[in-house]
Amino acid sequence: MAGLGADDQMLCAAMLHDTVEDTPLTMPALRRAFGIEVAALVAGVTALDRLKARQTADVLAAIGSADNRVVLLKMADRLRNMRTLEFLPPR
Repeated sequence: MAGLGADDQMLCAAMLHDTVEDTPLTMPALRRAFGIEVAALVAGVTALDRLKARQTADVLAAIGSADNRVVLLKMADRLRNMRTLEFLPPR
């Protein structure tokens, strides 16, 4: 993200994007600790994660209306996931 010119809020959101889903940290606590903008970016990425089960048109509409930074964060997350597949146990 830093190599792409991400600002401090995006870098922070990139590191925190899974914390609300994977830890006891709540969105209000994240907002208090890291600010409204970081919390909004994390919430946006979380919202895109929840669209997995919906139809393609719904996903495209959500992406089209999302903050461009949220889409970039989600794409960076997917890229990191693909780059680390070799470390997952075989299924």
